[in-house]
Amino acid sequence: LLQDARYFYHSPTRNRMLQENDKTLLHGLLHIKIIRATGIANLDELACCGMDVLGALGDFKPSFISNNKSDPFVTISTDDHRLATTRTINDHLSPEWNESFYAPVAHYTKSLTFALQDSDIMGSNQLIGKTVLPAEDLIKLDETTGKQMWVGLHNIMPLIKVQESEPKGHLEYFVEFIPQELESKICRHTASVPGVYFNAHDGNEVK
Repeated sequence: LLQDARYFYHSPTRNRMLQENDKTLLHGLLHIKIIRATGIANLDELACCGMDVLGALGDFKPSFISNNKSDPFVTISTDDHRLATTRTINDHLSPEWNESFYAPVAHYTKSLTFALQDSDIMGSNQLIGKTVLPAEDLIKLDETTGKQMWVGLHNIMPLIKVQESEPKGHLEYFVEFIPQELESKICRHTASVPGVYFNAHDGNEVK
């Protein structure tokens, strides 16, 4: 059913097969690269009555606290399914990850959610802000054949917290969606190494 859905884009049947209520069918491979965040809110700053508490402690500041800044990491999820999590970068308000993830998908989903969080060793992690990429933005079809195309998006998006209008920073990321049909064609001509799409040379081995 998923493979047959490719051929009916221009008909009502095709549209129904790619859409289920407000969800979009993603069937293929997602390549997600989290690049960096800039200008993020500092959730680790402790203040009381206008005074920097940790600054006032000076040399008596606890050894596990250094620069008193957020310790950010990013989670990527589709609806309620977590796809990936970056490493945590301690004490930084403009962290750079440059981390890539590959996730096979074959289900209907509303969106990809990128949530920037502050790691807290003394309690639960805190949400700094998030940005959402609608799944339908990853679907593009060839005007001649009506088949799905390889889509890549490079975005720099504001990070928003629920019920707050001011951005809590910005997140730069790259998302690539390779439809199942194209993924199959690529794999038939390349080495079976995740994330590698270049033709292998004769006589070489992957160890």
